[in-house]
Amino acid sequence: MKSAMHGNSLFAYWSLRDAGELQPKEMLVLEALERFGPLTQERNAVGRLNTANIKRRHALAGQRFGYLVAREYCGDCKWLCVCDCGGEKLVTGSALVSWNTKSCGCKKGAMCRKTSTRHEMSGSRIWECWAKMRQRCSNQFDKGFKNYGGRGITVCERWQVFENFVADMGPMPDGLTIERIDVNGNYEPANCRWATKKEQSRNKRTNRFLELNGEKRCLTDWAQMLGIRHQALADSIDKKGWPLERALDPASWKDLPISRRTLNAEQARVVRDMYQPGVVGYISIVQHFAKQGVKVSVSTVRAIANGRMEYQA
Repeated sequence: MKSAMHGNSLFAYWSLRDAGELQPKEMLVLEALERFGPLTQERNAVGRLNTANIKRRHALAGQRFGYLVAREYCGDCKWLCVCDCGGEKLVTGSALVSWNTKSCGCKKGAMCRKTSTRHEMSGSRIWECWAKMRQRCSNQFDKGFKNYGGRGITVCERWQVFENFVADMGPMPDGLTIERIDVNGNYEPANCRWATKKEQSRNKRTNRFLELNGEKRCLTDWAQMLGIRHQALADSIDKKGWPLERALDPASWKDLPISRRTLNAEQARVVRDMYQPGVVGYISIVQHFAKQGVKVSVSTVRAIANGRMEYQA
């Protein structure tokens, strides 16, 4: 059997040598065969130079492997393949035969997205919102965990699946983020809505709420309604000891220094409508209010016009 193997191997190598297709490595093998007889099976396997591999070199030409068609053998066990997209790629014969490589790379991204996602929304705003919501409630290393998961806030079982979250909340509008209506409640359909940053700032545990005659608002909203700065209202209650009836009465603030005044929501809207850089400036707006008997500082007008001071309608 060894002599037959020897003869067949030598015949294959001689045929390739005569045709000028023998590679440098295979020339060394031919010399070894002629001098020492056939290589052992183990050395053949390691060297990948047995007769079957040599014959397979010709068998792959023109065959299709996925999106690739083997066109030309380029040596070192590699084939020049043409992809359906028009690109070319060098691929080893073993990678082709095992179907480990099926394209020049043009299909890899699409295949990964198709197999790794069910919704094709990874990286979108609503997906980021969902992922961060779960992180701050379950990941103790998240910077917001102490204010969410650390307080016992959890994400309901249904919303552990992204598709369910989208179905319940609907598309995420521009400029809005998720808000819990009850700041001490969990993330669940009945307790969540899309809200602006201003709306969320009015629904925080740290907000101070004042109630008068059945009307409950946070301190900042009351201050804006009175046309004063929120710190002035807080000081009148905490430091001066004013009762709520006096603190929330506009007549109590008619002599307030201009440095502690601001504008109400309607007046702030007038500021934003009037301000036009290079046409109507801050001083012109201050003069406009002065004619109406309203005292306001340039710095307040500037803060409102530039969006640094927000108002709750």
